[in-house]
Amino acid sequence: MDPLSIAASVAGLGTLAYQMIGYLAQVKAGGKERTQLREEVTHLWLTLTALQEILSPDAIKEDRIPDAIRPLLAPDGVIQQIKAQVEELDDKIKTQSSHSRIKQSLAWPFTQKDAMQIINRISRLQATLHNSLTQANYRVAQDTYRDGQEVKKAINEAKLKELIEWISPLNFVAKQSMIWSQHHKGTCKWFLDRDDFREWREGESTILFCPGIPGAGKTFLSSIVYNELESLRLREEGGVKGAAVFMLYCKWDDPLSQLIDNLLSSLIKQCVQRYGAVGDHLVELFEKHSKEGTRPAREQVLSTLTLLFRRFTKVFVLLDGLDELKEESERLQLVRTLESHWRDTLPVNLMVTSRPLPNISRHFRDVPYRIDCDGCGKEDLKAQYHCAQCESQDDVSYDLCEPCFMDNKRCGNKGHSLFYQYNATIIPIAAVEEDLTTYVQWRTNTSDFLQQCVDMKDGLMDKILETVVRDNGGMFLLAKFNMDTLEAKLNIKQVMRALQGLPKELDGTYTDAMTRITELPASTKESVLEFLRWVVFAEQPLHERAIEHALAVEQGDDDIDDDNIIRARILANKCAGLVHFDESDCLRLVHYSAENYFSQHRDRWFPDGSPKLTSACLSYLQFDAFKAGACSGQDEAAEFEERLENYPFLRYAAMSWGRHLRSEPTDDLETQAISFLTHPGCLASATQALWYLDSQGGISWDAKDGSPIHLATHFGLHHLVEELIMRGYKVDLRDINGATPLALAVIRNNRDIARTLLRAGASVNSVDNGGRAPLHQAIRYRRLDMTRLLLDQPDIDVNLGHPKWSYLTPLITAAIWGAVNEINLLLARPEIQVNKTCTSPAVGTTALIYAARRGETDAVKALLTHPDIDIDAKDDSCTTALTYASQGGYYATAEALLDKGADTEVMQAGSEGTAIMRAIDGNQISNVKLLIKRGANLHHKDTFGRGVLHSAAVNKRAEILRILLAKDPTLDVNMRDAHGKTTLHDIARWGHTETIEVLLAHGGDPTIKDNHGRTPMRVAREMNLPHVLDMFRAARERQKAEKQATGRTNSGLQRTDTGSIIPGSKRTDTNVSLTGALPIWSLARSDKIEELKEILPDASVDEINLTEPDMGQAALHFAVDESSIEVVKLLIEHGADINMPNRYGRTPLHIAAMYNRWDSAEALIDAGADMTLKDIWGHQALLMAEHIERTVALLLIERGAPLDSSMSLDSYLNLAARGGYVEAARRLVLAGADVWGKNTWGKSQYAIAKEYGHEDLAKIILQLAPRPSVSEQEESGSTIGSGTSVGTDATDVTESTNATSESVSQEKAPDSQEKESKEQKGDAAEKEKTPDPTQPVALASTPVQVTELNKASTLLSRHLYTVVWILVLITATTVARIY
Repeated sequence: MDPLSIAASVAGLGTLAYQMIGYLAQVKAGGKERTQLREEVTHLWLTLTALQEILSPDAIKEDRIPDAIRPLLAPDGVIQQIKAQVEELDDKIKTQSSHSRIKQSLAWPFTQKDAMQIINRISRLQATLHNSLTQANYRVAQDTYRDGQEVKKAINEAKLKELIEWISPLNFVAKQSMIWSQHHKGTCKWFLDRDDFREWREGESTILFCPGIPGAGKTFLSSIVYNELESLRLREEGGVKGAAVFMLYCKWDDPLSQLIDNLLSSLIKQCVQRYGAVGDHLVELFEKHSKEGTRPAREQVLSTLTLLFRRFTKVFVLLDGLDELKEESERLQLVRTLESHWRDTLPVNLMVTSRPLPNISRHFRDVPYRIDCDGCGKEDLKAQYHCAQCESQDDVSYDLCEPCFMDNKRCGNKGHSLFYQYNATIIPIAAVEEDLTTYVQWRTNTSDFLQQCVDMKDGLMDKILETVVRDNGGMFLLAKFNMDTLEAKLNIKQVMRALQGLPKELDGTYTDAMTRITELPASTKESVLEFLRWVVFAEQPLHERAIEHALAVEQGDDDIDDDNIIRARILANKCAGLVHFDESDCLRLVHYSAENYFSQHRDRWFPDGSPKLTSACLSYLQFDAFKAGACSGQDEAAEFEERLENYPFLRYAAMSWGRHLRSEPTDDLETQAISFLTHPGCLASATQALWYLDSQGGISWDAKDGSPIHLATHFGLHHLVEELIMRGYKVDLRDINGATPLALAVIRNNRDIARTLLRAGASVNSVDNGGRAPLHQAIRYRRLDMTRLLLDQPDIDVNLGHPKWSYLTPLITAAIWGAVNEINLLLARPEIQVNKTCTSPAVGTTALIYAARRGETDAVKALLTHPDIDIDAKDDSCTTALTYASQGGYYATAEALLDKGADTEVMQAGSEGTAIMRAIDGNQISNVKLLIKRGANLHHKDTFGRGVLHSAAVNKRAEILRILLAKDPTLDVNMRDAHGKTTLHDIARWGHTETIEVLLAHGGDPTIKDNHGRTPMRVAREMNLPHVLDMFRAARERQKAEKQATGRTNSGLQRTDTGSIIPGSKRTDTNVSLTGALPIWSLARSDKIEELKEILPDASVDEINLTEPDMGQAALHFAVDESSIEVVKLLIEHGADINMPNRYGRTPLHIAAMYNRWDSAEALIDAGADMTLKDIWGHQALLMAEHIERTVALLLIERGAPLDSSMSLDSYLNLAARGGYVEAARRLVLAGADVWGKNTWGKSQYAIAKEYGHEDLAKIILQLAPRPSVSEQEESGSTIGSGTSVGTDATDVTESTNATSESVSQEKAPDSQEKESKEQKGDAAEKEKTPDPTQPVALASTPVQVTELNKASTLLSRHLYTVVWILVLITATTVARIY
């Protein structure tokens, strides 16, 4: 038996079993039998993975199968039985599914009896296989099986596939298998036999660059290299023993493969799929992020890869199609990540294929000599910065290592620039004559027609080889098309004639292929051309079922006619090789060069363009099933999924009809579109589909409803908007998010539609449910011309600010986004209120303050030009623009403010801190120097009697301390604050060595006592910092020696605010303060659990709850913040006060929420912690998680923490949706969190829950979501398919304010969004739109009145009032009679 063939067979069986796990996950029926079957198949997959490893290098020696497993591989052995069983199961499931990206709701094809028989059979086969593997007793089998057991122990089988799918959406294992199956045996042997390929393969941390023209076969070569390396790995040959091989395929038309993070994560996925490499670190990463609903950061992915790669002796990464990454900056970044991250730690060999584009090829250099750094002389560089101009002009190579380049070393020649370059082996790729000959001979031998022609015609084979091979130009794709042409002929004479005119470049082959299609019989030709039209013109690749429906629909159809469906695979086979199915069964052109060809020749082959696509979309959207309206009710989501399954073309038709119509409008199509838009049911069905399916970021359809004008505006269909207005449709109807068509036109930057709507009377001041008017949106999206258009309207309110958006005015909005042009337009308005304030991020924030705190220097400068600007305006914390700029490190902004006279000594409320103190807090050294230069008072004391040295010390700012002390030597490092603490007391808590050294060097005294009798030495001991104690003791000894030598100490002077010297503090020379047992809070802070176990049983409650003098925190505070959960539970067990406040009123639960300590918070809540307690600022524990993603908030919400409108309900719901927290989501939705709006990535909370695998939660979110009723409308409305109601105009800001003031949903201000963005690093950003379900919405085409309903309601209320009073009187009379 051939070991490699057997290994490949087992690998294929493992892949099939793995796919079956996925199929079974999609089945919506089957109950516990389905669950049991999925578990057994998962066990089988793990065991097959172990068998694959037994057939790996450590188990196969000299091509011999181990005796212990040989019986398993016999023709009637267990492997064949497993194969038959899995294939039978696969066939039955496959009949229900096309394995597409379109989610299927599969039927359960088994009876209970049949299912149990299959389960028992698979279980027996798996047990037999496992027992045989155990008996084999090979190390790799044991290790692999143990890995499998670790996985099963850590996560159950149901979670295993979830882990694999969670890692990355890309599946390159399946793609590699598909490409390998299409290659021709024996090709690319020339490449594999090259010495330079062997050197790359056997070397370590080497790079191989393979450029090749389009059609040269680069992707097939990559697949062949992958298989060759895997074969060598199994045979332990060629320097590949113990290695791992990974594949990355970049495709120009696959958006998932365009993202570096997806590509890197796919390497982890391949580790799990191919090598069963699942360790604790990966399971922990999965559990952490799946629990929090987040994605791991790139550094976490790379760290995980490092741990996984260490399992192998060497790692090969094959990167195919680098040029197909659309963003040039991403190309080099991907290569740098793969090459440099493990350069000095792990042997990672990289192979890259690409077209020979200059901006790619120049980064790879193949020279026969060693390259050294011309800056520092470092030898034998792996990569360097290279100066091409030096080489071209002087024929002298100038190269720098990265450190020298970062130190700004250069060649010194004016105008020269350096670029990053790798030292690589370069092997150009082309279809060599040997491979082409083999391919042509194979095509001839496998074609009955061509074989007969060759047999009958002498010299024909030579003629074919000469024409197809020798005149090929090194392109496999060209040879393929030319052989297709010959095989399509009918006799020898046609073949000979075709040989004379075969094209010699790809465009010619595409023309030839299209010519052959036009020569098909008329009926066939028409169908094939229409099929090809969809492939060419469709905005995105269509699944085969979707394109079958698209071709079958005819104008006027009421439903799909199954008898009119032509199978896509039949048509694809008649397309002369121009199209192919990808691994997801979607139709694509065969090569990106074909896309270029058809973009240049569309008019020639498809003179009718895309109107036929538009017509098909609109006809499909008007089927009777959609005229019935949107899916609704408790099972809406399931019904919609079923609708999508039954009508697979709905996704494309709903999302693309408008763009096709806009690109090629006709009168007939616009008439058809009007018919569709004005049918309430069709409109409701289409808008619902868009809400579920459209996730195109900021321009996605984000309402679950909408009027005809909304939808026409969304697609930019100006003529349709005009027609609808003429038909009487109101222009100020609002969707469920409160957005008017004018707001949509502004966001999508369609000025023509905006002008039309304004001329028709659209309100320019209408606000949506998030409190934003069209002018706000124009500024947010930087639509300058749209801003001008809106400002030209006579009734525009340039100072409009709504409570739903924290009263942000257009000017403040422009300041936030640094929109200088918009700021200047607004400042030119005489009515502008330049100092008007908003309420977020702080009450009293002006445009100038907001611009300064975000470092928008140009915006600040623009605002400072206004004569009425208040440069020292303060928010509610008395913080000015200068203070924010200083603290944020915005040097240019602070300088601009100071140039205009900003006051450096404005004191903040409460702390009385100044700008320089806040700059010190933020370690903004440049700003500290600037403020010193501009005269900031270095002797200022805040409300706690603390000076600038205290600020620097407590924040561990050693460099700033040096700057301050150098500027003003009179500053006293021993100055005591209101609590008697010196700078050494501050830094003794943290143990920052450098800061301590600076203070000691300037006379810091570690023996001064604070008001509680504690010296810095005592503080260091309480904080368990022995190295600090040693430093203090050494300093004290030096001071004693100096006193004996000189009669005085070198301690600093303490002065008044005016600089007058005051008497010094008493100091102690004893170590009394260092004796005695440490308090319990000190032990808890240091996580001394063993000592705590000894002390706590005998400790009193007062001792356990004793607080440290500085922050007033008890042991439980410290344990929650800095210790293990065991310490927290131990303290609670021994009576620690779970609700004790510290000096700022914060309980241990506040601390747990602040630092996202989930386990500690859970322990506190279980012990009865009060979640309603507030700190001195009025904040409950839940509000501690306000500004960044602290998932502990979800625990608090699930356990009943109070919710109110001041909280970021939408942010919490976003976390709950990602993490699957059902109870938290339920409470948040009921409290008013927005369900209908979408975030900046175009995803609703429902979509987010589904994306993270929480199907049940997604359904609950929809079921609980508020749906406006007729009684909530200012103007009556009729309902359409989904039950949503028609809304009213929103032209009056006052009415709108009143309407929204009752809502409990409030969006964060942009500054808070910025903070979250920094914390989350782009993952699940703060939602952009926050709808208010109490606002009127609009969605029907025919208005009705509710005046009579309102009158009837009032009358009924009066009658009920009378009845209640009568009942009260009767009851009172009866009671009186009884007594």
